[in-house]
Amino acid sequence: MEDMLIIEKSVLDELESRIRSLNEKLEQLCVQKGLKERPKWLDSQEACQMMGVGKRTLQSYRDRGVLPYTQIGAKIFYKPGDIKTLVSEGHTCKCKTKMYHHKSIQV
Repeated sequence: MEDMLIIEKSVLDELESRIRSLNEKLEQLCVQKGLKERPKWLDSQEACQMMGVGKRTLQSYRDRGVLPYTQIGAKIFYKPGDIKTLVSEGHTCKCKTKMYHHKSIQV
């Protein structure tokens, strides 16, 4: 059974207001930085699919500092540009042919 939390409507309203305010500030920052939209972050599943690697390889890239990431709670996110850089450097899995190509990494 999941835990249930009961909060007052005024607290919920304040939380929603703060979220809207943060969203507006984020939109303003994007405009200031010349971004047309917020940068998209990829979760681990999307990163694996984009690179053609498994979860263990992705974990290895994180552990060795090969792939930058951001963790929010238990969820890990990656910038698409970092994934593209890794792929262009040869960190990919040719899963269709079962031939693996990994550039050597000095850590």
